[in-house]
Amino acid sequence: MKALTVTLNAAIDITYALPYLQPGESLRVHEKIYSPGGKGNNVAKILNILGDDVIATGFVGGYTGQFIEESLQSIGIVPKFVKTRDASRLCIAVIEEANGRVSELLEPGANITRDESDKLLELVKQLATEVDTVVFSGSLPKGVPDDYYRILLSQLKGLNVQTVLDTSGESLRLGIRGKPNIIKPNRKEIQDLMGRDAPVKEIIAFCRQELLAKYLSTDAIVLLTLGKDGAILLTKELVLQAIPPDIKVVNPVGAGDALLAGFLHAQSVWKDPDLMLKYAVAVGTASALQKTAGSVNPQDIDLIMSQVNVRTLLLGAE
Repeated sequence: MKALTVTLNAAIDITYALPYLQPGESLRVHEKIYSPGGKGNNVAKILNILGDDVIATGFVGGYTGQFIEESLQSIGIVPKFVKTRDASRLCIAVIEEANGRVSELLEPGANITRDESDKLLELVKQLATEVDTVVFSGSLPKGVPDDYYRILLSQLKGLNVQTVLDTSGESLRLGIRGKPNIIKPNRKEIQDLMGRDAPVKEIIAFCRQELLAKYLSTDAIVLLTLGKDGAILLTKELVLQAIPPDIKVVNPVGAGDALLAGFLHAQSVWKDPDLMLKYAVAVGTASALQKTAGSVNPQDIDLIMSQVNVRTLLLGAE
């Protein structure tokens, strides 16, 4: 498979490991890791590890943007970003070794100009002709319209390419009007669309009766992630849940991105939805064993996949 990942809010991910986090104290970091981040770049890194060909695009700027491009290129991902006037952001994850707790500090993204956003529209349309799948991931930066994902998706209609959307809030609500082939919300993101907290049974009904029946393409897939409870694959005909084994989580950041990458890779290997979902959940779970997002050990995937339980849910049942 050849994929294009689109990261509008790219970042340098910095992971600090230290014994504990105590406000007001000076603390010594035991380990630090720098890596190119942003949700789309996390998907790109996992796909690259799994053996797929990946082009990464989006917005980058400044010395941070240069680091993102050079780091992706050094591992075999082709970077083709639009350069921005503002520098790309930093995102810091702090892992407390004493209790396993993870805290995140996320800088705001760059302020994108109209010229920069127009350039990316043209670039994505051009690059989409070279790939099988285009993945749009993450939050929108300042300066682009709320329906920017819808615009990006709509311009790819008519091309022989699978489109994927993984975002939240208003950008998800408007983005689904561009009819992506796959969306990957988590439980809270669907509850936000519904406007209320709801149990899984009602979330499934909403996905099938509203999203799949009214907004998405006829053959669309909803990959609903549930954290430690795994994920649910929904189509108009099928509802499957894959439940992972219990693990000692090191860093959950980016596990959803890894799950999505695992599913996209599995599509090129198997035709069976059970195997696709089982592999996707194994990849997402394995990624949580790593200290930094966008990383996975293939040996962990194989071990975990043998322990993932897949079941068919009756339509309308939890």
